[in-house]
This record gives sequence, C-alpha cells and structure tokens, in this order.
Amino acid sequence: MHGLGNDFAIVDARAQAFAADPALIRRMGDRRRGIGFDQLLTLHQATAPDCVVAFRVWNRDGSRAEQCGNGLRCVAAWLARAGEIALGTEARLQTDCDVAATRVHAAHDVEVGMGEPDFTPAAVGCAATAAGPPYRLQLAAGVIELDVVSMGNPHAVVEVDDLAAPALESLGPSVDRACGLRARRQCRLRARA
Repeated sequence: MHGLGNDFAIVDARAQAFAADPALIRRMGDRRRGIGFDQLLTLHQATAPDCVVAFRVWNRDGSRAEQCGNGLRCVAAWLARAGEIALGTEARLQTDCDVAATRVHAAHDVEVGMGEPDFTPAAVGCAATAAGPPYRLQLAAGVIELDVVSMGNPHAVVEVDDLAAPALESLGPSVDRACGLRARRQCRLRARA
C-alpha cells in the first residue's frame, strides 16, 4: 500500500502472533530480497479509549518511528476496505505518541487530524541555539543552520548548496548525534534557492 510516494507493508498482529524484531524487518524491507517497503505498519489492539486499533511504525532499517502521517492514512484506508470503519465516519487510531482522528471519505480520500505542528527545537529534542528559525546547531564540522518541526515525529531540515555533495552522507547522523535526544530524526536536505 502507498500514500504520497511512501510505500508500506501492513501486518495485522491482532489476530496472529508477529514478533517484529529489527533483523526480520530489515529482511522484509529489502527491496531486492524481501517484499520491500519504506515502513512496516503493525496493527495491535488499542489500549486508548474509543480507538479502533493501535499501530506501530517500523522503518526499513528496523528502527521505530513515533508517527507517520502517510502511514496513518493508509491504515485508515486499509481498515475501511476491511469493513472495520465506515466511510464518512470518524475513527480514532492510536499511535505511539498520540491518538489521531481519521475519516475515510472514499478509497483514495482519507482525512487525518494530526494536531498542530511544533516548530521549537525542544519538540525534536534538539539543543539548537539562537532565536530562529532558522536555528543554529554546533556539529563537529562546524555550525549549521536548520529548521525543525514535529508532528509527533521529529524532523530537521537543512538547506545546502549542493544536494549531490559526498559530505552530506554524514550530515543526518551528525545532526542526530548533536541533538543527542530521542529517536533518530528525519533529517531532510533542501537545495538553497
């Protein structure tokens, strides 16, 4: 299943045992030897009141993500196709960080309420300095400027001059280490205009 270019595998672990260990997820997510996906979504019994289902988001490398908006839309569509939620009615889905209201209007028309974005460094566990945005962050290689946003899962956006520069391969992990808190961020690079 896919949503806006993100592709997912969905495992319903409510009715069958499924041990989602990182090694298995890496094998499943391998696009050459497995089924291949950006993320695996596992469905579980909800513990929050009035929720249809709880789901967990697993990245292809076996790590966990707190939230995924496109995954949320896909789970709601999957549940509607399975007859677990009715078209046009609100259904609440439990994620690792929140409860989100969804409404499936049609097969490819899913509305989700993910709350308000938080643009503060604290929301992504980042010790950036200076008033921003953009914020300044000290890395081993020097100070960079970045924008941050959290919708339940942390994102950092860094503007660069050359998206093909080899040194950029280490930028995401460097931002993660410098922030030093929480799970890995989704570090995005944007070409400077």
